[in-house]
Amino acid sequence: MDDVMKNWGFRSLGDFLAALFHPRVRGEKDNRSSRHRQVVAAFLQGRSNVAMADIIPLIYNHLKSRPKRLNTAERSAAFSPYKRLTQIRFAAPCLSAWATRIVGDAAYARVGKMARKPKDGSRNRRHLRASTNGRSPNTQVVDWEDVEFTVDELAHGYKDEDQLVWFLTECFAGSRKNGKVVVKKTRPHPVVCYYSQYLQIIPKCRQHPRSLAYKGDQLKF
Repeated sequence: MDDVMKNWGFRSLGDFLAALFHPRVRGEKDNRSSRHRQVVAAFLQGRSNVAMADIIPLIYNHLKSRPKRLNTAERSAAFSPYKRLTQIRFAAPCLSAWATRIVGDAAYARVGKMARKPKDGSRNRRHLRASTNGRSPNTQVVDWEDVEFTVDELAHGYKDEDQLVWFLTECFAGSRKNGKVVVKKTRPHPVVCYYSQYLQIIPKCRQHPRSLAYKGDQLKF
């Protein structure tokens, strides 16, 4: 490492990594060699012997990446959704804060997608109407098959539709044993997750009143 830093004139490891992974902007001259581009592409695409899945735990779990107990400012920045990443100096809290925002943005987008009416016209219980005035030819009206369902069935439907949103909901409601989620015989958490996820979708539905079975504050069932 010392030879690389001295021979190539990098002041720090950060400068070296910034140059190594510098993304080429469209219209900008690419000064990287073909070997440079190939090596970086192989690593980022998981085609090298050591992949990103190996590097991230090494950085996150490194003893030097975590602030000491007396450094309360850095410790409190872990998983922060608001503090600027440039203000977080230690690697572990910075990575966790960055991941928090990535997951938060993805969850917001996916809940919004679940609240919208399917474009392919597939049947979805969140968009069924009790009746129709005939203005829309594709209106889905509730029938007896839609009424005959169980909460457990609906819960598994949500789980299959978007695993990320279900996972986050399950983190709040599910019990764990040895790091794995377990379903209790009494008060099983999938039922709680279903209602929790349903309540997450309702505000999103109200943002799309024309495409959903909503009228005022009540569902049209």
